[in-house]
This record gives sequence, C-alpha cells and structure tokens, in this order.
Amino acid sequence: MNRKAGKHAGASGFTLLEIVFVAAICAVISISLLAAMPKWQNAYYDNTAFAVNNDRARDVFTRMCDEIRDSGVACPDWNLTSSSITFNQCSGAELTDTLWGPAVTYSYNAQAHTLTRTSEGDSQIVCGNVQSVTFAANGDKVEITLVVQTHSRQGRAITAQLSGLVFPRN
Repeated sequence: MNRKAGKHAGASGFTLLEIVFVAAICAVISISLLAAMPKWQNAYYDNTAFAVNNDRARDVFTRMCDEIRDSGVACPDWNLTSSSITFNQCSGAELTDTLWGPAVTYSYNAQAHTLTRTSEGDSQIVCGNVQSVTFAANGDKVEITLVVQTHSRQGRAITAQLSGLVFPRN
C-alpha cells in the first residue's frame, strides 16, 4: 500500500501567508491608483479648459476673418489701426456701383481684456480674457493676431494664439 504520510497530505488551498501577500499587493495597487487620481483629474480639467479656450478663440477669429474677407479696402468706412478695424461688407452691386452694408468695427479694450464688435450702434463683447489683438495692413491683405488666455484650476495660464492673413474680396 502506498499511503502518503501526514494528516493533511493531498489537501489543496492557499496558506495564510499567500493570502496576506496577495492582500498586500492589492492594497499597494489601490493606494497607487488613488494617489494618481487627482493628477488625472487635474489633467482632464486642464485639457478641457484648453479645448474650450481654443474653441472660443477659433470661433471668434473665424467669424472676424469671414467678415473682413467679405469687405474691401475700397469700402467707404475702411479704417485700420493696430487695435481696431472698421470696414463695410459688400451687400451687392448695381451695374458699376458696389453696394455696401453698415460699418462693422472690431476693437480691443486692453483694460477690460475684451474684443468688441460694433455695428449700427449695437456693441457686443464677442470675446473675453483677450490678452491682445493686433491688426496690420500687409499690402492688400490684413494680418490678424488674437491671443486669448484663461487659467486652470491650479492657476496655470492656458493660452490660445491664432494669427493669419485675410484677403478682402473687393
């Protein structure tokens, strides 16, 4: 007869030492994940703030460029300074005459950090947290730079800068 020696011979299972070791490993992993969670949340909020700031700046920049593109340097109210631009959009033509719409002005207020659009006496702030806006004539083109800045929850500056050349059509 072939019998195994010992009272628990052939028994299977985990020892107390193995269970404690696995519990310790699980605890270390859980603590590590919990410690990393605030960094992940901060990164998420920073990326969200960056995306919102960038989208807002791009929307304003695109609208402004589209309106300037529909104007022309020959329009009656054309005026360009480093911090503002005034123009008329073409609203049609009759034989040899170009018809111009009302004057539109984009102006930057450095004290309030805002970009304002004014037309027919109606002024609207189109963007806040504006650090700078510059308009410059570049031949028959207009060079525009827009810098919009916000801050993360930790106070870190999040900046969106857009620039480009606009070719007025008329």
